[in-house]
Amino acid sequence: IVATAVVEDGQMVVKVEEAQMGPFNFPDSLIDSITQTVNETLAGLLVDADLDITRLEILEGEMYVVGTRKT
Repeated sequence: IVATAVVEDGQMVVKVEEAQMGPFNFPDSLIDSITQTVNETLAGLLVDADLDITRLEILEGEMYVVGTRKT
């Protein structure tokens, strides 16, 4: 799976660019569904945190999310 993650309007947004299993590429409809599921899950996790994300850094095996509380 190849994906990008960015900060948009204080929220983390993931876009799955491509995915494959062995030599077979996943169809675009499945990639779109994966993207939507990931973003809905992230939104659910982060809504409880009440954060305004300002920076996102993804390294191999690590992810740093920097932000401030909205309150």
